[in-house]
Amino acid sequence: MDRQKLVDLKEWAEITVQRWEMRISKLRFLPGHTSALINSFRAHVEKDAGGDNGKIAFTFLFYGYYVDAGAGPGSRAPKKWFNKIYWREFNQLSRLLAAQYGDEAVDGFMKSIERINYHGQEHTGS
Repeated sequence: MDRQKLVDLKEWAEITVQRWEMRISKLRFLPGHTSALINSFRAHVEKDAGGDNGKIAFTFLFYGYYVDAGAGPGSRAPKKWFNKIYWREFNQLSRLLAAQYGDEAVDGFMKSIERINYHGQEHTGS
């Protein structure tokens, strides 16, 4: 993975965390705990992770899942903050990566075509 892609993944992860934080701030659930959840967010981006081109891991206090589902003490109504934002941002990331990798594939294809001359023989550049 080149440096620019790593930067793009890190920026995407930061934007996703910011959007979660804004959503949680608006919902104001669990007085006294909202800021703890917001402050717990971490995004870690690894390049070339175990054979993957890259890996993004988000961590945050686990009770955030319960709040999203409406589970836990007092069985509150769900306060949806996670999935809608995650999937919207995931789709944005997929478009970004498709554009990047698509450009690379087209460039590679065009370079290979440039090596073939009109008679179907490889052009060596001389």
